[in-house]
Amino acid sequence: MQRRQAAGRAARQAGAVPRRRLLVAAVLAAPAVGAAEALAPPITLGIGTYGMQSLAPAAAVDLVADTGFDSIEVAALADGPMAPERLTAVDRHDLRARLAGRGLVLSALMENLPPAADETVHRGQLERLARAAALSRDLAPDRVPLVQTVLGGGRWEEVRGMVVDRVGDWRDLAGREGFRIAVKPHRFGALSTPADGLWLLAQLGDHASLGLVFDASHLVFRGIDPAATLVTAAPRVFHVAVKDAVERGGTVGFELPGATGTPDHAAILRGLVAAGYRGDVCCEVSGQVSKRPGYDPAAAARDCHRAMRGAFAAAGVSAAAGIAPGD
Repeated sequence: MQRRQAAGRAARQAGAVPRRRLLVAAVLAAPAVGAAEALAPPITLGIGTYGMQSLAPAAAVDLVADTGFDSIEVAALADGPMAPERLTAVDRHDLRARLAGRGLVLSALMENLPPAADETVHRGQLERLARAAALSRDLAPDRVPLVQTVLGGGRWEEVRGMVVDRVGDWRDLAGREGFRIAVKPHRFGALSTPADGLWLLAQLGDHASLGLVFDASHLVFRGIDPAATLVTAAPRVFHVAVKDAVERGGTVGFELPGATGTPDHAAILRGLVAAGYRGDVCCEVSGQVSKRPGYDPAAAARDCHRAMRGAFAAAGVSAAAGIAPGD
């Protein structure tokens, strides 16, 4: 009897990773549909906890749900309240129950892992990625974990070889462990455009576990048309972040979505749907906003929701939260 039980446990463990790989493949193999067709699954509208670092994890979840969002991106940054190393098994159980009870979808975990030439730092980053994926599985065991990150600074021409090598190891880890990684082109980073991101993915074989974050705030004021960029980038976009950008005195800064009217979120939503995107649209509160004196995360969440609700309606796009044309 004991031998049979041990054999059963071993078989279940052996099948766990392949099952996660099948989930990843199924997510990416979902067929694209036209804008006029029903969304299945629908685009979700969410917000990240990056701008809620002053709140306890449970309070952040409640704020997101109370505001009316249907999804949440958890900031799993090392110095934040939702860092994997800070959340005990009891914490994770309670958060999982709270997310389910409030009807929130966990869309992604945000990390900050600029690829490092130093081997020790690189190994530490691989461990952080694995811990983030494990946290995501603990909080939402029925979803394929998605971890998103920027890729740090420097001159792209000088660091891209190192980035290919390091992100290649990330890809291999994600393939083994059954999660997905989305890298984010950042206007102030080495990898700064979706075109650079697509080049990186091509070097790594366009692997099913590796994709892009699309954030139009990093494209405007650079002569890049966000809507046109979606034509080529959308098939590899795993996650969408939204916030506004503003140019003052030759310097570009960030604001809450809808605060400046740039970029045109309705146009981007139409482009996403036309390209077959069926993922999350996540409001991002920049540190440039959250670090201002008097910043209120609840007021910011309400402003984000109101603005993006209007953008969905203007685009004629429905979302999981029931944001319908004409609302």
